Amino acid sequence: MTEERRPFRATDVIMGTAERQPVPAKRAPQRMRKQVSLHLTFAQIQILDELHHRLNTPDLPERIEKSELGGLAIEILDRLLPRERNFANLDEILKYLDTQIPKTAPRP
Repeated sequence: MTEERRPFRATDVIMGTAERQPVPAKRAPQRMRKQVSLHLTFAQIQILDELHHRLNTPDLPERIEKSELGGLAIEILDRLLPRERNFANLDEILKYLDTQIPKTAPRP
């Protein structure tokens, strides 16, 4: 493991040791990410908050970010929606998904 880099001090600069400070190894991101804006309804925000809370139990080794859940939703839609079919609007997509995804217990 590499040493942590400490801030430069005036004496490091004067003595010429500032350039010799160890550089910490950068951890490569698992996925490249780009920030985007989403306009969510109040109900969608509540669902996102509930999912985020439910999936981030204290016994998990890693937290799942809300942005990762949004990305996962996009990947799931990409897998579920047929590429050869064009949908006119979101209602049409929801009707199609209702035929493809089994119903679970109703939400309270």
